[in-house]
Formats: sequence, structure tokens, C-alpha cells
Amino acid sequence: MKEKIKLNFKINEDYLVFHVVSSGFFSDKHKKDIAAFRNFAWGKSNVLYNFLRGAYDPSLGVAEFSKKILEFVSSLRKSKEFKLILDQTKDYLSFCEKQWMQNYVIGHKTIKDLTGFKLDETFDVYITHPSLANGAFLAPSTIRWGHSEDWPNYTTVYLWHEVLHSYFQPSTEINHALIELITDNELRIRLNGGEYPPLVGHETLSELREKILPYWRDYLKRNKKDIFELEKALEKKLKLARLSIFLALCLCSFVLFRSPSLS
Repeated sequence: MKEKIKLNFKINEDYLVFHVVSSGFFSDKHKKDIAAFRNFAWGKSNVLYNFLRGAYDPSLGVAEFSKKILEFVSSLRKSKEFKLILDQTKDYLSFCEKQWMQNYVIGHKTIKDLTGFKLDETFDVYITHPSLANGAFLAPSTIRWGHSEDWPNYTTVYLWHEVLHSYFQPSTEINHALIELITDNELRIRLNGGEYPPLVGHETLSELREKILPYWRDYLKRNKKDIFELEKALEKKLKLARLSIFLALCLCSFVLFRSPSLS
């Protein structure tokens, strides 16, 4: 395989401290350990703890505050409470890396066949605790990831999801919905079996996914696939559909509210 997506799995301890303090629970696993670390951090300084959660105390100068934050995070990293969180995250990193490698051949072939992309990029993947949801692509080549394994091969599916965000730039609702069809749905059933619908993905994109699904079905039947070509066609079709709805609404308004003098 000449082309290869390379993921460098990493843990940034400063970022891990921030993410554990600032994120909501997604899984009850290790919940007591996370709560113990948060309580320890709060006990060290509720002001600095709240800053990590997004609340800045304006009574402190920026320079003084920056120094205090660095010292605060450093002290948290040395605590036994954090070391337990770190060990759990290291175990999760090993799990992610192993699953990615086990599924790599089928994952690469599936994404290549569905998109036509040249898949040869390298990404740094910063792993966070699996009980706290995290998943984002940051241009040009960084992925943040951490999540409970909600179904088999969940991590593989969503790492490919984040990888594809690097190819669809700028991000739009249409190409995000396409990424969900490619990874969250098609790759998922090729790895795990089953069928769709029901479709998996962000609730905010559910209506759009349903609209795209018939065109996606036709696209899957093509021998040679170009996902950008499909994206452009969908942009035109959906733009025309929105225009038709707008004109229909304008016509209805005219009929309902026209002046009596025109009767």
C-alpha cells in the first residue's frame, strides 16, 4: 500500500488537565476518579479551577494570572489523583492505536473507494480520557480524540471521520453530512455488519442526511467515485430546492394577503 494515513497518538498532559476539568461526563466509567481529581483541583484554587472551565477573574492582571495558571497546572500534574487519570488515558491510547491498526486495511480501502482521495497525510492525535467526550479536527493536521466505545469499532469510525474533515475544507453542512454517510454509516456497517437507515450522526444534520440519502445510494452504485463531484451536485440541487420553496412561499403570501383592489 503506497498511500498511507499516519496517525501519531499522543498525550499532552497540560491539555489533559484542562480537558478533564472543563468537560462534561459522557460515561460513568472512572467517574469517581475524575470527580476526585476535580475536587482536588478545586481545593487547590477555586479561582484557577474556574478559569480552566472558562471563567476568568478580571481582578487579576494577565501576566500575573498566566504565571499562576502555569504553576497551578504543573501542581495538578504532580498529584496522585491526576496520575491515576493519566494511567487510564495511556491505557486508552493503547486501545485506540491497536484498534486503528487492526482495522487500517479495510478502513483505508473503504474510504479510498468511497471518496477517490489520495490518502497519504499525517496527523497528530491528542488522546483524552475516554469517559469525557472529545472529537475535533484542527487544521492543518491535528485531531483531538476521546470517547467511550459506544459500539464495536467506534474509535476507528470516528478517527476516519476526523481525518476526512481535513479533506473537506472549508467545512459546510453538506460536506459534514457526507462525511457522516461515508464514515458513521457506510464504514460502520462494513466493519460491523448491519444496514442503514436508521442513520447515525449529529442530530442537527439529520434532516439534511435524509435529503442526501437517495443521491448517496445512487453514488454508491458508481464504478468510479468522486466525492467532490457529488458535493457540488448536491449544493446545486439543494440550492434549487430552497429557491423553489422560497418562491412557493412568496406566491402563497401574495395569494393570501393581496390587496382587495386586485380582486
